[in-house]
Amino acid sequence: MSPPDFVLLIAGVLLGCALLGVGYWAGRRNRRLESYRVEAHTDAMTGLANRRAFDKQLDSMCRPGGDRGSWFTLALIDIDHFKAINDTHGHPAGDVVLQRVAAILASGLPGATVVARFGGDEFAVVMPAPTQEVAGPIDQLRRRVAATSVEVGPVQIEVSISVGVSEFRGDEEGGALVRRADERLYRAKNEGRNRVCFDAALTESGSIRHTGGLIRSDFENDTHLEMTSPCPAPILTCTLDELETNAAVRDRVKQGAVSIGNFDGVHVGHRELLGRVAAAAERVGGPAVVVVLDPHPATVLRPHSAPARLTTIARRAELMGGLGIDALVVCPATQEFLNRTADDFFDLLISDRLQAEAIVEGPNFFFGRDRGGDVNRLRTLCQQTGKSLEVVEPRLKGQRMVSSSRIREAIAAGEIASANAMLQSVYQVRGQVARGEGRGRTLGFPTANLVDIATLVPGHGVYAALVTRDATGEVVTAESSAGAGAVGSGEDGSPLLAAVHVGPNPTFDDDQRTKVEVHCLDYDGDLYDQMVTVHWLEQIRGVEKFDSADALAEQIRRDVAAVRQFTP
Repeated sequence: MSPPDFVLLIAGVLLGCALLGVGYWAGRRNRRLESYRVEAHTDAMTGLANRRAFDKQLDSMCRPGGDRGSWFTLALIDIDHFKAINDTHGHPAGDVVLQRVAAILASGLPGATVVARFGGDEFAVVMPAPTQEVAGPIDQLRRRVAATSVEVGPVQIEVSISVGVSEFRGDEEGGALVRRADERLYRAKNEGRNRVCFDAALTESGSIRHTGGLIRSDFENDTHLEMTSPCPAPILTCTLDELETNAAVRDRVKQGAVSIGNFDGVHVGHRELLGRVAAAAERVGGPAVVVVLDPHPATVLRPHSAPARLTTIARRAELMGGLGIDALVVCPATQEFLNRTADDFFDLLISDRLQAEAIVEGPNFFFGRDRGGDVNRLRTLCQQTGKSLEVVEPRLKGQRMVSSSRIREAIAAGEIASANAMLQSVYQVRGQVARGEGRGRTLGFPTANLVDIATLVPGHGVYAALVTRDATGEVVTAESSAGAGAVGSGEDGSPLLAAVHVGPNPTFDDDQRTKVEVHCLDYDGDLYDQMVTVHWLEQIRGVEKFDSADALAEQIRRDVAAVRQFTP
């Protein structure tokens, strides 16, 4: 090789190295810039898009000539009672809750244009479709979160979300869209949380209804228990016979996840189990189904010792509606049905009528004649038929298992605060208002006397309570009560505080019959012959005999003052 060729070779090698170096450093620089760009638009805590990325995307979709389509929907989402979670369990626990909710949001709406952390405990989701098309998935997302229990060390934190939804109208800025969604979110929280509220134009037209369900709070922190209102779109409730005769009903409950029991009260232990049912249903791609034996089997087998009801079937369906349950099947607990062997019970109910893919039960589950089947037999039958079985351990409070029996004991003893903590909701009793002897009005404290009560009445005493009235016992808003004289007179539709006397009236007579007399504070309307629901908060004192009517009236004034310390 001549010297000039050698020089050219060296020069070529050097140039190639230089070009490679330039390419390497340019690529590295571009990767670094891309990394910076991603970091600048990503929330470090949750891995979702951050507020900057959300604002940029929303502006692009709202700008004329931008990325917008004909329709899209914005949902603002807030974690309920998040401050209480931080205050009770610490900020690290709050961070875990944020991350869990973020993961559910990211996976629950795969078609979303952007899922972002909006700030604090709020999230924002943009979906490229009209609200009518995504209303169902949004509410399913709410139910999925409500069925989630976040484990932080030995503590399980129950979580729920409130959602406000607005729809792009084609001629507005992103800020206006956000404001409307925020107004809906505020309404959702104001009406009880764990619900979805939509644009007024859509709900007024009847095309979409606000959805809501159970309010869940941390089991160890019972200071945030909420009164619940019924889910406007209730879960399917049917009988066992309908599964045989109605193909449409059968198709809605078959090949899913199932749990069988009485579920009276739908207490914290039930909720843990029902959350697992919802999760199992999602795994198998079928409905989440609960089978309730009604009446309680003891009513048939041991009628003289049968327990009093905590909840009606309708109330159980209402509570389950917020836990991700799709259907409630009522199985008549007749002598004939209870006389089936365990294997017959399994074959008829689980394999034939429900065609279940997954079973979820507690360790104390028994089935069949003389309780002949237990969890071990159930596991064997599931293995033989290719079904999965999950056994959920019971929840404890004060080293004791939470059960419907324990809650009945607490309510009968007047220990309402303890019962509400185990129920994880405010215990309620519904009855019809009948005319009494009018003594309360004479004393200056008119009362509504409740009769025809189908569930357990708390033990004798005077209680602080909340009162609602209508056909279902839901909170009646000022708007819906216009002209109807409905309870719930505040502008925000809040229920009325009440002092409730349970027991005899020893000051006036020796009649030992238990009466339920409700004095609604600051209300003087006519409730006769109407249905009233009492939501029990706490016992104030026991039943006492006074020397005179004046002494009784003075004590009632003190009772009313004590009740006013409770905020509805």
